[in-house]
Amino acid sequence: MTRLGVSVSANRSDYAVPPDHPSSLEQEIAARVDQELKQCLDDAAEGIHWVGPDGTILWANATELQMLGYSRDEYIGHHIAEFHVDQPVIDDILVRLARGETLLNYEARLRRKDGSVRDVQINS
Repeated sequence: MTRLGVSVSANRSDYAVPPDHPSSLEQEIAARVDQELKQCLDDAAEGIHWVGPDGTILWANATELQMLGYSRDEYIGHHIAEFHVDQPVIDDILVRLARGETLLNYEARLRRKDGSVRDVQINS
């Protein structure tokens, strides 16, 4: 397998793709960029998660897991409402997101594994 030094960039022209092997090289570059982006998200200073349309947590970064005290298995695959202290708040968040609204600094309270409550601001 060829090792590539790839920097994350929005400009695809940053990558010189030889015309004789565009398919495999482009796939390798895309896989590497995907891996690097996932690593950046996982290492972010803020908690980040992705939730499906039904409210199921699909992915969470290490920062969020550490902040709340859960392992990946205890968090991923669960409904996001399980971790919110205030049911009306998460209901409102999910309705707004389903309508395509953007949330900025939306205040919420999340329950940590140890039972303590963490005040957070949600941007989505």
